[in-house]
Amino acid sequence: MRTKKPLAVPLAPLVWKLLVGEPVSMDDLEETDSLYAQSLRGIRDIHLSGVTEVTFHEVSKIILLCMVYPALR
Repeated sequence: MRTKKPLAVPLAPLVWKLLVGEPVSMDDLEETDSLYAQSLRGIRDIHLSGVTEVTFHEVSKIILLCMVYPALR
């Protein structure tokens, strides 16, 4: 700033949008971190797999085990 030269700041477009108050979408997140976006969609759509409020607790334990121990898949 003291030299009045612009400083390149390599931030993801999603971060820039948040900084300037523009709306962000799942597509923005997908560009930044596709695995995280996929995980969020899986959580959002878990009911499509037959998971209910009653069965969620058991299913979530199985999902966690598969994440920790990939050989269980």
